[in-house]
Amino acid sequence: MQTDATVPLAVAVLVFCGIGYAYGISLALKVLGYAFAGLLLLGMPLLMWYSRQGELEQFRVVQDQHGGRLHTGWIPFVSGPSMTFEYRDSNVRLTIIRRSGQSHRSNEMQVTLEWPDPHLQMVIHPQGVLSHLGRMVGFQDIEVGRAIFDDAYVVKANDPDMVRSLLTKDVQHCVHALTEQKSLSVRIKRGRLTVKAQHHALSSNLATFTDAVLRLHDGLKAASEPT
Repeated sequence: MQTDATVPLAVAVLVFCGIGYAYGISLALKVLGYAFAGLLLLGMPLLMWYSRQGELEQFRVVQDQHGGRLHTGWIPFVSGPSMTFEYRDSNVRLTIIRRSGQSHRSNEMQVTLEWPDPHLQMVIHPQGVLSHLGRMVGFQDIEVGRAIFDDAYVVKANDPDMVRSLLTKDVQHCVHALTEQKSLSVRIKRGRLTVKAQHHALSSNLATFTDAVLRLHDGLKAASEPT
């Protein structure tokens, strides 16, 4: 929902001009400073509350689609909400991870499912400057034979031949369809498929992200089955 701020801003300008005209610019600036401080004190908690309500509403959309149990987090704004549900033959966990120890706060959305092979290890993430440098000095980057995918992603695994068989054309399309591509990470390790990406409280769509991960899971499972 968008709010038109034109009228409040016009009123604020008129009040500021009125105070400046009647009592002097010095008092008007003091009033403006107090108003700005009050806006910070009241506005930031309201914005955090609004963001959290938006997160919970998105979790409820996923819950309406897949059922499961929603966990709102022990400490609001510190621990993120999460939910668990069953999908086909796998337990799924959807989580918002709070990253507050960095110079700027960066939250991540993560979907984890069971994977039948506990020995397979695989990581897929988008190509970057460091990735190109790593390739030049010989770091592992498995190619699947399609330039549009090989040029976009770094693929590492402990079984390159197995991973090439898993990354069919359909699976590659599923990876491309995942949202928040710049911060994307797809990992199979210790019998878990984990897909993680940056989460923006006011713009990320958890339901779209979750459905894309489930389609990726289905594609990988289909490719892993013997023909």
